[in-house]
Amino acid sequence: MKKSRLLLAVALIVVGVAAYFTITSDFFANKESELVAVKEGNIDVTIVANGELVAKSFTSVKASSIFRSKSDVIGQIRIKSIVPEGKMVRAGEAIATLDREPIVNAIKAAENEASDLNAQAQRALSDTANQLRDVRYNLSTLRINMEISQINMEQSFYDPPAAQKKTKLEFEKSKIAYEQALQNCLQRKVQIENNAISLQARAESSAKKTHELRKFFGAIVVRAPRSGIVTYYTDLSGAKRQAGSIITPEDLTVALIPDASSFYSKFELAEEDLAKVKPLQEAKVRVALLEDTSFSGRIEEISGLPKIVEGKKVYTVMVKISGTSPMLRPMMTTINDLRLSTLSNVLYLPKKAIVEENGKFYVFTEDSRKQEVALGGANSELVAIVNGLKKGEQVFLNRPTKPNRFTLTQL
Repeated sequence: MKKSRLLLAVALIVVGVAAYFTITSDFFANKESELVAVKEGNIDVTIVANGELVAKSFTSVKASSIFRSKSDVIGQIRIKSIVPEGKMVRAGEAIATLDREPIVNAIKAAENEASDLNAQAQRALSDTANQLRDVRYNLSTLRINMEISQINMEQSFYDPPAAQKKTKLEFEKSKIAYEQALQNCLQRKVQIENNAISLQARAESSAKKTHELRKFFGAIVVRAPRSGIVTYYTDLSGAKRQAGSIITPEDLTVALIPDASSFYSKFELAEEDLAKVKPLQEAKVRVALLEDTSFSGRIEEISGLPKIVEGKKVYTVMVKISGTSPMLRPMMTTINDLRLSTLSNVLYLPKKAIVEENGKFYVFTEDSRKQEVALGGANSELVAIVNGLKKGEQVFLNRPTKPNRFTLTQL
């Protein structure tokens, strides 16, 4: 008898605990989703398009122009490191560091060239005396021969005419040989001296080039010309310049700093929606990361030519945002509302409360109904309720974790 009572007590406890957890789990399942009331009022009907923040003007962050002047010596320069995209920097702060290896190699090559040329110049100067000694000895021999020929010619005054003519010709011949050798000697001397001077000048030029190349070390660090947000630069090939990228003498841009005082929201509109908007039309822009912040704006630019995206023609639209915020960053996702009309005295709910299933729309009510609703116009935040709900009814803002506990109610 006692054993049966004990088993009954245990069973009651188990049932009670199970019931408690069932009730509390249902309670908390419903509590985890915020309730909102169906309201009545006016809402704007809009075209909604997702886009991104862009800046119309940028300050280019460039490597020093000295890299352009010595591009034939240094060759390609790579970006060794660069700050993360989106980082806020101050004027003068380091943004990127360039690879110093090409500069080091160019300096070593220039130093070796200067050393070799200096050695050649010294050898040329020391060899000048040796080279000219042989030339002068030959010249002296020719001069002596010429003088002997002259003496012979003078002493042949009483010789027969044929002998006189012979000695005279020998003198003329020796004189021509001497004068030619003298001219060659002078030319050779000038050539040797000029060669030595040229080698010395080239050595000095290489030394000067080495000095100039050392200045490049001061340009390895690329600094911000002004305060702002760093945006990676996209070159003509469509590639972003980041760590490992090559900068060219024709385009020394390393990064960009957008003008944060004027942001635009850039998005695409389908061809069928384009006729509904026009320049200067008002727009409301929300930034996905800043849920509680919205900005007003106007359409400033609509592209004249479409582009094909997923087989459909779309047009690029630019909305100029009024005002700014230090939280705004280029490429942040935007939600753009382009107002078409206003619905007056209608029931409405936040869009997040609506669930779509198989082309039909539902809400989950506080009294555990999965209520089908008919929708009217909408914008990015609110949607008009045409049928299925009454003013003041409470619905869950998000889909409950256990939707099967709600009773389906159709229109």
